Order: sequence, then C-alpha cells, then structure tokens
Amino acid sequence: MSKLYIERLGPDLYTICYTDDKTGEKKAHKENWKQLSFKTQEEAEEWLAAVEAERKREDEAKPFTMEEAEAFVKKHEWTFATTYAKTAPHEYLVKARLSESQKKQYERFVATMKANSVEAYFYTHKNNYFILGDNYYWFMGQHENMSVDLINRTKTEYLEFKDGVYRYSPEKAQEGIKKREEWEKKLRQDTSRPRRTITFNYDEKGQLEAYADGEFSGYIVDQHMMLVHEEDVTKPGAIVQHCERCNDSEENNHLYRVIGVGNHTETDERLVVYQALFGDRKTYIQPYYDFLSIVDHKKHPNIRQVFTFERYEGKLVKYKSLTRFIPKLEGANFGDWIIDHENDGTPEHPIHMPFVHYHQAVVDLVEAIHRYVYEHENTGIKDYRSYIENKGIEYRDETIANLDVSKLDGLTVVALMLTIVREDRFCEGLLLDFCKNGCMTKWLKRLKEIDYAPDSSIEGLDS
Repeated sequence: MSKLYIERLGPDLYTICYTDDKTGEKKAHKENWKQLSFKTQEEAEEWLAAVEAERKREDEAKPFTMEEAEAFVKKHEWTFATTYAKTAPHEYLVKARLSESQKKQYERFVATMKANSVEAYFYTHKNNYFILGDNYYWFMGQHENMSVDLINRTKTEYLEFKDGVYRYSPEKAQEGIKKREEWEKKLRQDTSRPRRTITFNYDEKGQLEAYADGEFSGYIVDQHMMLVHEEDVTKPGAIVQHCERCNDSEENNHLYRVIGVGNHTETDERLVVYQALFGDRKTYIQPYYDFLSIVDHKKHPNIRQVFTFERYEGKLVKYKSLTRFIPKLEGANFGDWIIDHENDGTPEHPIHMPFVHYHQAVVDLVEAIHRYVYEHENTGIKDYRSYIENKGIEYRDETIANLDVSKLDGLTVVALMLTIVREDRFCEGLLLDFCKNGCMTKWLKRLKEIDYAPDSSIEGLDS
C-alpha cells in the first residue's frame, strides 16, 4: 500500500498526494483532484486520517465465505450504469450510501474480493476480478491506493477465457445489450401489462409525496432535506418520534430524547445515544446512519413519516407516571393505623409504637414519586425543603395543606408531594393525613392540568 501525504500547492490550497509503489516517486491524484483539494491543512489532515482508518479497516476485515458473499450481493440493490448501457453494461454499489453496519459488511466483501481475485483484461487494461455466481466484481475506487468507495459488477457471460487469462469480450457484451433492448421493447409493447399513473402531492408539512395509481408509494427526498434532518435529530436534547408513533400516539409513546452522538471505542463506529420518554425509559444506542434512515414504505405503506426518527414538535406529557394514580386514590382507603393491643408494656412484652400500614395504591405512588425525583435529579427537587422555600412557600403542615396550587409549576408540585412523603418518616401518619384531606389528589390533578394545558410543549421537560 502506497503512502498518502499532504502537499501544499499554494495559499489556501492543499491536496492529497501518494508515493508510487514501483518508482517511489511522489505523485498527485489525477482522477479526483478537485475532490481532494482543501483550503486548510486541518481539513486535509482530517480527511486523510479518515481515509487511512478506512484503508486499515479494509486490510483487517475478515473475508466472507462464498455463501456469505452471495448473501451480501443479494441483499443490496445494485444501480445500473446507464452511461455505459450501450458500451460496457454493468451495475455498481456505492459505499457512501450504506449505513455504518452495512459498511462493515461491505469492507468484508472487499476483503473477499482481494483474497479470491483473478487477473483479467478489459481490452488492454489489466485488473483483478472476483467471480461469483453469474457475475464478476471489481473495484475502481482504489485508484492510486485510495480506499474502495465503489464496487462494479457485470455478467460472467461477457468474459471469455483466452490465452490462459480471462478477457472482456465486447462481442458477448453487445449480445447481452441486444437481448436487454429486445426485452425492454417487448415490455413497452405488451398492452396486457398494466400501466401505472404516477402523481405527486405535497402533504401538510410541505413534504413531497409520490402516488402510484392513487396509492401512496413514499416521499421524495433530496440532499438538502437529508442535511436538515441530520441536524434536527442528532442535537443533544432533541425530542424525536419514531415512525411507529404514526400508529400509536398515546401519551409519550415512541418519543425519545437524544442524549448525544459518540464513537465505538474499538471500531470507531459513529453511534447515537437516546432515551425513551415512556415506559421504563430505557436508554438505547444505534448506528448513526441507521438512526437517520428513511422509512421503507413498501414494508410500511401506512406510515406517513419520511424518516425513521423525526423531530417531535407536539406536546409532551411530563407527569403521566404520577397522574395515573388519580383514579386509584379517589375514594380509596389509603391506609390503617396499627395499634399494639397485645402487649402490656412490661420488659417481656414491650408495646410497639403505632404505625400506618399504607395500602398498595399509596405505596406505589410513593415509589413513583421517588423514581421521578431520581430521574430528574438535576432539577434540584431532591432537596425539597430548599426548593419550596426558594419558591416562597413556608414549610408548615397547615400552610402546605391550604396552599393554592392553581398557579404552581409542575416541579414545585412534585416537590410538595416529596416533602410530605419524606417527612412522613419523622412524623408517622403525615402522608395518611394528606391523602385523606385530598391534598395528594389535588396536587396530582394540578400536574394533569399542566400536562394537557394548550401551551404545554416539549420545552422544560426537566423544569
């Protein structure tokens, strides 16, 4: 493998050069000179580091078995090269269009090609080909020892074995071209074959939809749209919705908060870390480009969403984990005082102090309050006394009980509930009193009001 290095050509102009393996001469890249020109040395160094890491992965990739290689080529959709349709018909697969996980498989296929290639000629140009099934494969992306960015393939029937080597046969290729043209002509003349009417329409978000015979087929996506989407859904703190929310929009279902973007410590694969805002709020990790992927509308024709994850702009239910207890508390028997009537107070039979045996609904509510506080520890409500005092609320039982909560924000209400739960440890029965006097239910209803207020938004989820 030749050495790549950076050459300064002039003010604000740097390019990538290489050392010829045979002569040792330093040369500049010719085929893609414009793409390898940079305004600063830092930009050139960043690009060079990425390419060298890619070359290293290709060299270290484990080759496929022949069965695995056949599965790889069948899995991907190959693009027909229309420019060469009448001269050198072939198909190609571009690495840059694959997801991160697919790129790893691509690199393994490249390793398979290198390990099993045979020399062959395209006219007078000698190249290495990998023969697999009905096709043979080669790559042109490694010109001047760059990484392999594109794989080509065409039919093995276009090859002939002559003078001990494989050679591309223009005559056989022309026969193949003629067969293809005859097949396409037959399709056009086949009046029994149904014709489909393709129409386009903009949806309520301004996104361009495609329809075939009136049935939704998918969205038209351009590069600008992809760039905007990437910025929208990868910002730390962004709230995104999975495409499954189109069919299940109850509460916060299928909503996630993006924690950030990172890299795998061993493979350097780019990853997105995000947390569910529903259920048990699990944290997930997904390959970067899988996270940015487009919905397959052939498999999911009823999904009206362009990308798998999109920015969420609706209202977010923040306190559902607590407000779900409202119906459980209304009219409930919250708990019972347990009085020791069996012991007489002698040293042999000491009397146990009275305590409250709380019923399950209250026990579950207390657990939910603690879980909420733990998950929102950065808000400061864990220090409940200081929090409510900073809000101007005097810490006294009767003051809190008679407090008008209609104007309080959600976290202050949660802090009030936590106050009673925590103080119940030192003042047995305090929580029971606040359940019986209706305060706990009143506070939960205030949280529900906040959740479903018209101005409730994704802002301030933790505030």
